[in-house]
Amino acid sequence: MNLSSAPEELQQRILAMSFVLEALSLTREHDSFSRCAAGLCDHAASHFNGQASLGWVSGHYVRLRAVSGMSTPEKGTEMAVTHERAMEETLGAGREICLNRFHGNRDLLSRNHHRLAMAMASESLLSVPVTRPVRDGHETFGVCEPAGSQGSFEIVGVLMICRAEGPFQDQEILAARLLGMNLGSLLDSLYQRERWFGARVARWLGQKLNPGRLLKNPLATFGSLGCLALGAWLCFGTLEYRISAPFLIRARREAVVPALREGYVSKVQVQTGDSVSEGQPLVILDTLDLQIRRQESLADIQRFRDESSKALAENKLGDMEIASARQRQSEAQLESLDYQIRESSFVSPLDGVVLDDMKMSTRIGAPLSRGEEVMRVGALDDLLAELKVREQDFQFVKSGQLVELKFLGQPDRKYGFIVESISPAASQDQEGAFFLLRARVNDAQEKWWRPGMTGRGQISAGSRSPLWIATHRLVDWLALRVWLRTDS
Repeated sequence: MNLSSAPEELQQRILAMSFVLEALSLTREHDSFSRCAAGLCDHAASHFNGQASLGWVSGHYVRLRAVSGMSTPEKGTEMAVTHERAMEETLGAGREICLNRFHGNRDLLSRNHHRLAMAMASESLLSVPVTRPVRDGHETFGVCEPAGSQGSFEIVGVLMICRAEGPFQDQEILAARLLGMNLGSLLDSLYQRERWFGARVARWLGQKLNPGRLLKNPLATFGSLGCLALGAWLCFGTLEYRISAPFLIRARREAVVPALREGYVSKVQVQTGDSVSEGQPLVILDTLDLQIRRQESLADIQRFRDESSKALAENKLGDMEIASARQRQSEAQLESLDYQIRESSFVSPLDGVVLDDMKMSTRIGAPLSRGEEVMRVGALDDLLAELKVREQDFQFVKSGQLVELKFLGQPDRKYGFIVESISPAASQDQEGAFFLLRARVNDAQEKWWRPGMTGRGQISAGSRSPLWIATHRLVDWLALRVWLRTDS
């Protein structure tokens, strides 16, 4: 197309559009907001033959972010404050402000523009809003003209151009206006990407809580807010961390009844679960041979006593001494036999219940060795719980923590216990290493509790975030398997 034959207005639009496309191509080469803003200012300054600056909206104010020919503008300087106040006038007006051939008139709309023009010794000054189109909550990129645009626009920044000599032509004003309209989305995306997480969340909430947005799509908005609230609760909320462990009820006072002598089992008086009292016989050995030997010893004692009396009557002192010695020997043997007969009955050392009868009822007539375990008994008046805590949870447990137990026979009820002691060394089973915790009952124990009962317990190990509770197992697993090399 030959531009010389086109109408003047169309020529201006084509030239303005070509400038905007060139600026878009240059700015898309940058991956950070500061470099993109500096490149835009340098390109605009070269095109408009002046000095260009870019301010970015922060709340109800504008902050100077880039100036052509400068690396980074200093905050709080007189030059920066003057630029920002002039840009805030453009933000308040919602459109571009152009001063050509300034002669000192100071209307309220562009008062700060006049001050900036005087401070910069500029004859012409142009400031245009940098906007991003907002259409049903979605941002769009690309070249668009004001007349053909649809939807609403949000001012995110202000582009200002100061020229020492010469007024701004209509073609230049149009080019600056289109530049502000079409670069806003790109610059805003880079700016938001560099902001810290909290600022991005606050901006997102502000958009979602917009009344117009809520009315358009309330379900999606409240769903998003619910997900955000859930995420915040997972990260910053607290829950009581509980360690689950199996338990076994044991008697605090337990005793093993050993075989005090060798012999053959004659009677088994009790079995596992039976109540016993202190001194009650549990197992009795066969004493028939001992009884026979006892009768023989009694007969020997009587015989030697008679021989001693006869020798004394016959005045045979030597025979009397021999008979008396044999009598004393038989009496000692009788005492030994009586002791063995008494020790043939193994009795309970305490009041309680038989915890393990060692299957004695199946060993009637079988021999027993001295020291062999016969039965195990325990007292019922003081029971405790032994919990098996795995090695990975050992660091979280300590004495005095509260424990809730559920018995296998009554899973609908909870019983309070308190950790009393922790085993100093780990034990091993098929699942790995574990530590034993002993816990005493916090309240009065139930009458139906018996040693050997099992169930599941939960140990209160302090407060943690829900996210930590849900992921710490996986994190620990990965930490054991992923080794990061660190150089000292």
